[in-house]
Amino acid sequence: MVKKSRDQLRYEQEMVERRRQFSARGIAHPAVPLGKGELWRIACERPGCSETFVTGAKQRRFCSAACRRNVEAVVKKRLEWWERREQTCAAPNCAETFLPVQAAHRFCSSKCQQRAYRAAGKLNGTQCAHCGVDMQGRTARAKYCSPRCQVAASRQRRKEVH
Repeated sequence: MVKKSRDQLRYEQEMVERRRQFSARGIAHPAVPLGKGELWRIACERPGCSETFVTGAKQRRFCSAACRRNVEAVVKKRLEWWERREQTCAAPNCAETFLPVQAAHRFCSSKCQQRAYRAAGKLNGTQCAHCGVDMQGRTARAKYCSPRCQVAASRQRRKEVH
């Protein structure tokens, strides 16, 4: 039987406690000790690779150099994409350049996004369904120029039914 130092015993107790906390939260540590010296069974971290491997280095993350290179290439592509993706805001009357957080981002701020959304919904030449007034600057789905016209139209429809 090998004698363990006080530090080794404390470390093992900490690891047991940490594993207990992880399992209580439903989280499993990717490295599992095999009980044979300092060997660990680890699952490869490359997406799509379900390989598990045994190693003496707990810090190892990939089953092979090919998996490591694959992940590094993906990370490199993402960094290059972010560096070259500075673009101009798509909102009307805004010429600011910005770095998008996601590939679908087209506006420099939520304020510009709202402005563009409102500008896209405007129709020219629509008329109120009740009084016939020109509704310049209203949204595409607006039928009435005001709540007053909407109520009056509703009352008129009810009279026609009765």
